[in-house]
Amino acid sequence: MAITKNRNVNPFDLTVQLWPRNIYLGIGCRRGTTLESIETLVLPKLKELGIDLRTIVGVASVDLKKDEAGLLNFASKYNWEISFFTAEELQNAAGEFSSSDF
Repeated sequence: MAITKNRNVNPFDLTVQLWPRNIYLGIGCRRGTTLESIETLVLPKLKELGIDLRTIVGVASVDLKKDEAGLLNFASKYNWEISFFTAEELQNAAGEFSSSDF
């Protein structure tokens, strides 16, 4: 049995894969970004990283984006929960993150 987030892990001739749902996508976007534009960027990156869509719990973004149709529709299309956080909450979050010019 293999418990993994990577769809390419098959260490045995017969491998049972369990897909833990424990990944949140942090997504920022410009105003008016479409669902299709988000998919065009996010889905190939997930594939490149070997992250199966079944492991994703939801999407997170800054609260300024809570009315962005493209972002809301993206989460809805994949039946993922969506959470919004204040800029202060995001700045105080532990971890290493890439920055935005915004």
